[in-house]
Amino acid sequence: MPEWLLPGLLMVVLPPLVARLRSSALFGGAMLAIPVLSWLAFSTLTIGTELWWPAHGVVLVPLRLDGVSWLWATVFHAAAWLGTLYSLGDPRERITPVAGQMYAGAAVFAVCAGDLVSLFIGWELTGVFSVFLVWARGGGRAFAVGLRYLAWQVVSGVLLLAGVLWRANAGLSLELGPVSLDEAGSLLLLAAIGIKVCMPGVHTWLTRTYPEATPGGTVFLSAFTTKMAIYALMRLFAGLPILVPIGAAMTVVALVLALRSDDIRRILAYVLVNQLGFMVVAIGIGSDLALAGVSALAVVHILYKSLLFMATGAVVYRTGRSEASTLGGLGAVMPTTALLYLVGAWSHLPGLAGYASKSLITASAGAAHETVAWLVLEATTAAMVLVIGVHLPWQVFGRPRAEAIEGAAAAPGPMRAAMVLAALPLVGFGLMPTVLWDALPFTFDRAAYSPYNAHHALAILQLSAGAAFAYFGLVRFGAFHVTPEPAPLDADWFDRVALPAVGGRVWAWVDDAYRGVRDQILRLAEDTVARIARKTGPGSAAAATFTTRSGALSMAMLLTLYAVLFFTRGTLDPVPAHDAQDTHGAAHGEAHAAPAHGAPSHGADAHGAPSHGADAHGEPSHDAPHDAGPAEDHHDPAPAGHGGAGGHGGH
Repeated sequence: MPEWLLPGLLMVVLPPLVARLRSSALFGGAMLAIPVLSWLAFSTLTIGTELWWPAHGVVLVPLRLDGVSWLWATVFHAAAWLGTLYSLGDPRERITPVAGQMYAGAAVFAVCAGDLVSLFIGWELTGVFSVFLVWARGGGRAFAVGLRYLAWQVVSGVLLLAGVLWRANAGLSLELGPVSLDEAGSLLLLAAIGIKVCMPGVHTWLTRTYPEATPGGTVFLSAFTTKMAIYALMRLFAGLPILVPIGAAMTVVALVLALRSDDIRRILAYVLVNQLGFMVVAIGIGSDLALAGVSALAVVHILYKSLLFMATGAVVYRTGRSEASTLGGLGAVMPTTALLYLVGAWSHLPGLAGYASKSLITASAGAAHETVAWLVLEATTAAMVLVIGVHLPWQVFGRPRAEAIEGAAAAPGPMRAAMVLAALPLVGFGLMPTVLWDALPFTFDRAAYSPYNAHHALAILQLSAGAAFAYFGLVRFGAFHVTPEPAPLDADWFDRVALPAVGGRVWAWVDDAYRGVRDQILRLAEDTVARIARKTGPGSAAAATFTTRSGALSMAMLLTLYAVLFFTRGTLDPVPAHDAQDTHGAAHGEAHAAPAHGAPSHGADAHGAPSHGADAHGEPSHDAPHDAGPAEDHHDPAPAGHGGAGGHGGH
């Protein structure tokens, strides 16, 4: 592969060009070919390949391929192809497959990056491309949700960039590798990743956005952003102890909120956060077994979560409804969709891939003596099966309805094909987990670990069965009610309700103050204009007209005054107190009056000081010409007060 053809680049560049094809068949075929071509180009790379780009004194590493990045990039290509196939089930929709592939290409580039700057580029591109998956649904609500989603992505990117710049300024390495919280900028990096990993309090960007995207858009969204963040967290902060309780809290809070939701895709969004909590716990443990569990669960989670969003997206596409309380009885109308949904929902039971991958994480928690975390993970696994394996399928597919839902029909062919292809690996990896484990970049003692030991399998089955019996018992006696609100009260109450309310009041106060000041200024300006108008407007003295007689008289007076000033201008010139005569005019023969008797002539001033030809000490002036003629006769200087134009004698 050429050096300039970076991983994922084909999926970023080609889809906008293919979108110009008018034929739906050509468009669909070309879109399905792009991820294949991208993966074929990527498969020519070997483990250990690196690409170095010097740029402005910094060496960028846009490509560093090892076992971890190879696994993530491969499953990202597969998810992009499945998402494209599913999106083609709606022939009217072209934005979703185009934006989805560009989004996937940016994610592939990010996980293959070898430095923080390259990671930041992919980090930001995923946010920009993915927002179109929300806006593609159309309408003001989708636009507003997309803006809020984009704002969170930008905040995460800004924090990541700030952390990178801080490290660069401190002279630390920008390599995508382990960092310590004691190092400069590390907390900013953790905060940036924590947003996209959906840590408690900053998870609502996901749970509010994914249900508002197009059916195919939600499939794409579930696969890339959060897994890219898990990849970055594992690269930078593996073994950080604080991540264990954070991840455990994510698993519990998400399931509680999922049970209070009515929107079927929002329920799955909360369960997605729950599964991210498992991965965060394992990254905090940091052992090879735990990191192997993170890699395995990331691969499997992309498959089964995509399958669940495909099934619920098909329901939304056919019925136009997303609230579980308005659905029911769809198993008879959409049997293939219902069956494939159950494969994804029950993937954490023995025999399916979710069980084989998640067991690595629970085993690592036990081996690390994280007893509380182990108990939380086991309990939330059973609770998750209750939420998405019992509650949601019963509400959507099993619960009988008195009347049929208008428009309900089997999912389109491309949607069903994508669901089947996503379900097959879940069954295969579940029955043969060693196939998945062989692809993992981490080694662990397989002889000491077996997911299918009787104790562990029986414990999961007992917990799940007990939860199912409890659920149906509560439903039978009317003790379980789904909240009619599609979205439960969550941490985003602060930015959705509290902040607008407080901000609205503050804005109203600022607006009132502004209007008051503006009105005062306008009133003052109006008063000033009115006052000027009264002085200069019609009827005022300034606007009065003059008669011809008065005008001629005024002109004659002005001309007379001008003549007097003109002919008396010489006598009205001021004379300095220390100079009693106009010596400058006498020297040049320009004075109209004769000099006084004994007054100094051209060569000296009134005090006997030399004039034009000499300086004050009688020395020749530098300004006097050397060839000047004989000077005039000098006379004794007259006493002060006897010179000037009003003297007693003249020539």
